[in-house]
Amino acid sequence: MLGLGSGVLRVRAGSFAGLFVMISMTVMIAAAAGQIMATALGAPGPGRFATADAVVRADPTVKLGHGDNADKVDVLRSALLPVAALERIEHVPGVREAIGDTAFPLTVIGRAGSPLPTRGDAPADGHGWPSAALTPYRVTVGRLPASPEDIVLDEGLARAGRFRVGDHIHVVTPAGVEMLRLVGVATAARAERERQSAAFLTQSRAWSLSGLSAGFNAIAVRFDPGANGAVVRRRIADAVGGDAQVLDRRHAVAVDAGDPRAPTTGSSSSPSSQAAAGSR
Repeated sequence: MLGLGSGVLRVRAGSFAGLFVMISMTVMIAAAAGQIMATALGAPGPGRFATADAVVRADPTVKLGHGDNADKVDVLRSALLPVAALERIEHVPGVREAIGDTAFPLTVIGRAGSPLPTRGDAPADGHGWPSAALTPYRVTVGRLPASPEDIVLDEGLARAGRFRVGDHIHVVTPAGVEMLRLVGVATAARAERERQSAAFLTQSRAWSLSGLSAGFNAIAVRFDPGANGAVVRRRIADAVGGDAQVLDRRHAVAVDAGDPRAPTTGSSSSPSSQAAAGSR
């Protein structure tokens, strides 16, 4: 009898242990699924603007009509901020540094005549060299772009094309096909290398190849240590004027014209708009 009872207890103990393991695994799976969903539904993060305390962009909507019948329509990319806005922001009390960013799609053609593969399921982006400080990128081979014919590629593009400093390469931009001279190879943190492929030119050349006029898609701002963020953002909004939006770091990715994760319409960035409005 005692033997039978102990056998039953052993069976039950084994059942309880199996049940406990099953419940634990279910909880772990549910928690992991919750984290995945939270990541998918949450903000995608600041991306290239991770070190900025605020980012400025033009209003991502256009107004149609007049008076009470007026309506706002989202645009794929907001208008450019004027070049003068950068200097105005630099002189705002509490601003330590302001960096203008120009971003436009750019395709590098390999030696076989085919486009080179890129990271992030999106075309490579061309930038003016000053915006390399945002990530940051640094030149590891060669030098910075100094003339209109110069280009610096990230190491992924240079490796894919088997290019060396001094090579002439063809790129396709909104302004057409150009032949440029590779003068440097740049690298960044691994997360940034995986996110986007990038090429850098002089600022004036980036403006001309973007197919747009001189100006910035965004201006990233870093504050003085201890500065009151809300106060500085309000000052920046006043300095830039118009309907420009001043976003905090949390919503910075909405401003990145070159980030494939960025919202493609103004309405998609309503939390950013609220943040900007709150800074005024």
